[in-house]
Amino acid sequence: MRVLVVGTTPPPGGDSAIALAGEVNRLRALGDEVEVLSPDARSAAHLHGHLSTLALPLRLLRLAPRYDALVLRIATEMPLGERTGRLMRAATLSALGVATGRYGTVTLRLDSPIPIPGGVGGRATARLWRSASQLVVATEADRRQLLRAPGVVADRVKVADTMSGVVTSRGDASWPRADESDLRERVLAEIRRRAQGERRANDARVELGALDLGPRPGNPFGAVPTGKLSFYVMTKASVRRVLRGFARRVGRSR
Repeated sequence: MRVLVVGTTPPPGGDSAIALAGEVNRLRALGDEVEVLSPDARSAAHLHGHLSTLALPLRLLRLAPRYDALVLRIATEMPLGERTGRLMRAATLSALGVATGRYGTVTLRLDSPIPIPGGVGGRATARLWRSASQLVVATEADRRQLLRAPGVVADRVKVADTMSGVVTSRGDASWPRADESDLRERVLAEIRRRAQGERRANDARVELGALDLGPRPGNPFGAVPTGKLSFYVMTKASVRRVLRGFARRVGRSR
């Protein structure tokens, strides 16, 4: 099956991008042919492009004949920003419902809090929810909110598991509290979980051809990685720029 995955993948994007990269790996392990479309030019992806407001459903409509299934992450600023006007919001969500309906299987992965300004229960969203074969949310609260929206089929809504789910960028609830029992074991388990997540993200990035950046940097004690490149990576990039400049000068002198 040919699957189009839409959303930000590492190196940018934090935990939610890692989760999406993990989903890419999972689908490939099942034998699917997966391609990634990202709104962030820094992402390791096959395709990049502007995916805000109506640009997203239009792009999905153009790509639909090439794929059997769609995995779409609904995130802040993709497709809607906080300042998107009401008419544009309604037009975008309606068009998105039409576009997703062109794919045989549709999985919507929703960041938390669900980033749809004005709420998830408007008439414009009903077709979008109906088109989804599965709706993946981050928390039980998000699930309850979504179940109140028209067009949502209850047994299609799933709360993400720890490794492949959508993680909110507004906080980090995964660390145990200081007063919990077996604190040391829980902290070590969380560090191992994050390390495994980054390894899965790296695997996906290598599959997508991101060979230049090396291992994705991360800080197991922070909710969001810093995104700073290592000294080795920066040195290698600098050397490559010098060599390219030298090659151009040699070429001009001939």
